[in-house]
Amino acid sequence: DLIVFYSPTIFWGPLVWRLKKLFRAPAYLYLRDIFPQWALDAGILRKGPAYYFFRAVERFQYSVADVIALQAHGDRAHFDGDDNSQGKLEVIYNWGPADEGPLPVLDFRSKLGLKDKTVFFFGGTFGVAQNMDAILDLARGVRHDDSIRILLAGDGTETARLKKTIEQERLENVVMLPPLAQRDYMALVSEIDVGIVSLARELRTHNVPGKSLSYAHFSKPVLASLNPGTEFGDLVREFEAGFASDAGDTARLVQNALQLAGDIELRKRMGANNRRLYDTKFNLQTAIDSLMRAIARAAA
Repeated sequence: DLIVFYSPTIFWGPLVWRLKKLFRAPAYLYLRDIFPQWALDAGILRKGPAYYFFRAVERFQYSVADVIALQAHGDRAHFDGDDNSQGKLEVIYNWGPADEGPLPVLDFRSKLGLKDKTVFFFGGTFGVAQNMDAILDLARGVRHDDSIRILLAGDGTETARLKKTIEQERLENVVMLPPLAQRDYMALVSEIDVGIVSLARELRTHNVPGKSLSYAHFSKPVLASLNPGTEFGDLVREFEAGFASDAGDTARLVQNALQLAGDIELRKRMGANNRRLYDTKFNLQTAIDSLMRAIARAAA
């Protein structure tokens, strides 16, 4: 009845094209990372044969979709002049996790010696697009405050460099964990104080990182370092769900972190506001309702 697919990856196009022929069903694309544009922005790709190959594959994927769901209004600009996407664009924000019942009890604070610390947490992919230098700059900037710890859980292309820098500079306020199973990850997030979001300054696409939704789900305030002008930063500021600064503005990032660390009532208030942002923009039912309306319009 309906084909729903997700990008990344950009390589579903031929399969979805075939399924549409077999079942005569509409296809709905949830577009989360706009590739190869973000890789070009981050300096991972240059405009050459590889880039233009990926761009052609991307455009074919758009051509087979009947609805393309963007995660931010600002991403519409990426499709200017693209005939494959005209009349198909919808804005449906990313959505948070469904309630799957009681989570495992990890008591990670006791296990990691963080019981009396203010824990800032960054989890997920450690890559170029996540601008891990912002995390290192934050660690350097707050290392004089022994009440603060930065907890990292994940993996990626930047992991080895992170570990080497932390060891060489003796950043003892940083604790690193390997990737966690999803329910263990959510249990850990439920115990942190502040959730960190970091994106590379060079990115031009708008992104609502999935990690931010887990923070909001558990009413945790956000400390964000973002590419300038991103829609997510505007939402954080509008709802007073935490602090958002431009990537590269280390002084402001550190100042925001110290303000959150030093004021538990501020953390509680901004955490509650982040949950309100979640319930207003990012809850699962809102995404489902938007999907069904979009499909009904496409089928009309």
